[in-house]
Amino acid sequence: MKKSKNNEKKSENQSNNRIIYSKDEIKLLKQQQTIKDLMYYCLLEKPVGAILLAGEWGAGKTFLIEHQLRSVLEETCIILRISLFGVASVADVHRAVKAKWIDYTGGIIKYINKIQEKVKQLKDITKAIPDNVIQNSMDTLINLDYSSFSQLKNIEDNKNVILVFDDLERSMLNTVNLLGAINEYCENQSFHVIIIADEQKIKTSKSLGERISYDEIKEKVIQRTIYHEPEYKQIVSSLIRTIKKEKYMKFLQSKEAELIALFAGVDMNGTPLSVLAEIELQMNKHDTDRDNFFQKEEEAYNCCTNRPHNIRSLKIAIQEFERIYDIICEYKYIDAGKWLLTFVSYSMAARAAVFCDEEISETQIMKYMYPTFYSYQLMPEHLKLWVKKGIWKEEEFKKEIEEQYNEMLFKPETLVKNMHIDYIDEAVVRRGIPIVIHDAYDGKLSFNQYINLIRNASIARYYGLELPSIDWKRVQKGIEHRKTVMIENKETEENEFSLEKIDKGSKYKEIEIKTYELIEDIRKRDLLYYEKNRREYIEGIISNPIFTFHKAEENKCNRFDYEMAWQTYKAYEKADISTKPRFPRFMKSIWGTYFNKTNIRKLDKETTVLGFTALKNNLKPLIKIYANEPFKRKFTEALLQTIDDILDKSKDNDCINREIVGE
Repeated sequence: MKKSKNNEKKSENQSNNRIIYSKDEIKLLKQQQTIKDLMYYCLLEKPVGAILLAGEWGAGKTFLIEHQLRSVLEETCIILRISLFGVASVADVHRAVKAKWIDYTGGIIKYINKIQEKVKQLKDITKAIPDNVIQNSMDTLINLDYSSFSQLKNIEDNKNVILVFDDLERSMLNTVNLLGAINEYCENQSFHVIIIADEQKIKTSKSLGERISYDEIKEKVIQRTIYHEPEYKQIVSSLIRTIKKEKYMKFLQSKEAELIALFAGVDMNGTPLSVLAEIELQMNKHDTDRDNFFQKEEEAYNCCTNRPHNIRSLKIAIQEFERIYDIICEYKYIDAGKWLLTFVSYSMAARAAVFCDEEISETQIMKYMYPTFYSYQLMPEHLKLWVKKGIWKEEEFKKEIEEQYNEMLFKPETLVKNMHIDYIDEAVVRRGIPIVIHDAYDGKLSFNQYINLIRNASIARYYGLELPSIDWKRVQKGIEHRKTVMIENKETEENEFSLEKIDKGSKYKEIEIKTYELIEDIRKRDLLYYEKNRREYIEGIISNPIFTFHKAEENKCNRFDYEMAWQTYKAYEKADISTKPRFPRFMKSIWGTYFNKTNIRKLDKETTVLGFTALKNNLKPLIKIYANEPFKRKFTEALLQTIDDILDKSKDNDCINREIVGE
């Protein structure tokens, strides 16, 4: 059955609502165990029964089917997802399946087109028939149940038709009868069937007798149960990619690690939030003077036994925060990241209906549910009202942000971070400088603020203002930490490439100048850019070498070190016979021109030569290993020759006066 042009357009539009994966991303998806298990089943010639994809609500089961499985099976299978939400009878199940089939095949359009064709053919005959008779006949034809003419097939266009029954536990029909109806498609019509359900909900909502019946029929219908564990990183990354506005998307990408941790229920060090909540509760337990207070704390803690991580709630929260972000980003010193994490955590809790006991405050509950992420000061009542009742009060929110901005603008630490201290009251400097120094050690200043700290240390000496001692070695570690965080979070800092200049001279100590030069070095040599590219190469070369090579051609690195050499060797060793011969060409393309006069000043030559030498030494033993495999041996010899050519070019440039970037 061919799809009509109208239906092709419809399918195209539907795909626009899906996340579109690249070929290389699809290759990575196929390596995930859940996807591999589902693919294996969907490509079976004659499955015995259905697959049950089990997992708790909001864990991403539907997301996996709609976006990931549909993408990897697009060329081989047709996936029809049927929601059982509110289905009340077996007949409703069959109607829902038939409706989904017709929706896919463009059935109604096809049948109406046929009617129109027949009417045109009978045009001469109908001239002699009264108009009212023709109209009545047309009404009869149009009002026919066209679904009865559409034949449901388990194979269409040489593709297996996969029936996916979603929301099993949300059906109004008895589960045993529902599975019996689904079994009709497995056993009698030989369809591939996937059932999506939270099995725990089914078992806890049924009486003992119904559970026994469920277990019995499950054994008859279900071929295998696959328990889905959500891939938090992939889910969050995919949701961020759906954001249309580039500025907001980049902001979310800079906070991706925090969102993943929040969604997974751990802090940024990987400690489960439940452990942090338990510690908080035990700390309150020893406060014997406030027994009634502790009782309320314990009740709040008990509300958090099942921390929500519903994908739909996360997606809604991220989309809705854009409205808040558009206002916040107008104010320089407001931390939009903290507002985001607070809003997302509160939204997810509210949508999971955890605020059910009016006697327990929401602040108490959130303290235990999302420690380290939720700040009650950043969730005013009008924002709570928006989340829970959809009432948006923009003017009130703007007023709130304006007040916070003004308060922050005149905080001692804010003034000291961003201004020369000879323009600030001495008492304000004394209150603010300890906080600034502490933040400098922790890598929490921007590069411009680090430079301002260097300048303010000099100004203090000039005026004889005694400041707390600054450990510049710790400041340098803070700068390195700041660089690492920016790389990991794919973060770009405002004014990153237009740093304030300071004149190096006698008014600065040698250690202060070295600290400044560290920042200047990061800027001049684009170390953030290079380090990001290096990390992406290391993470991708084994799992997806061709894609990683293509990226490396565009996104250069300033060195080829031991770690890159080892990962390249492992990637080559693992590569199949069709991929191995591509290594020499890519290595030449990426590194063959690096030792020329244009690039040499930004290249860490010493590290790179050592890296390629290490790669060469690792590859040499493969010549003997591949002694009886002429193709592999020849490919390895070609790669070794390419490495020799690259190393020879490094020798040709020994006479060039160059700067070497240290590690």
